[in-house]
Amino acid sequence: MAIKIKSLADGALISTGTRDLQYPAGSPPSTNAVIRSIRLANSDATVSAKVNVVCKAVSGRDSASPSGVRQVGPKDLNIPPNGIVLLDEEVTLAAGDYVNINLGVPASGTAKLDVVISGIERAS
Repeated sequence: MAIKIKSLADGALISTGTRDLQYPAGSPPSTNAVIRSIRLANSDATVSAKVNVVCKAVSGRDSASPSGVRQVGPKDLNIPPNGIVLLDEEVTLAAGDYVNINLGVPASGTAKLDVVISGIERAS
C-alpha cells in the first residue's frame, strides 16, 4: 500500500455569515488519510476571525457523541487580524470521515480566512 504526502485541501472562506470548508470534498470519502497540520490565516487587516475545526467521524459514533462530531481545535478559536494559527496535532480519518472548518459571523465587516490542510493519504 503506497501513501501520498500532499496538500490535502486548500481554500479561502470569505464570510458575512457562517461558511464551511470540508475535506475531503465529495460524499462519502473513500480513502483513509492522516492530517498532519491545518494552517489558518486571517487575511483581513481589521476583522478578527472566529473558527471551529471539527472532525465528523462516520465510524466513531458513540453514546457520548451520537453525531460523530469531535472538536479537533480550540472551541471558538479567535484569530486576530493578519494572524496565523497552526494546528499541528495529527488527525486520522477513516474512509467516510471528514474535517469541517466553520468560519463564524464577525461582529462587523467580512471575515477572510485562508486554509491549507497538509498530510498523507493512502494511494488508490
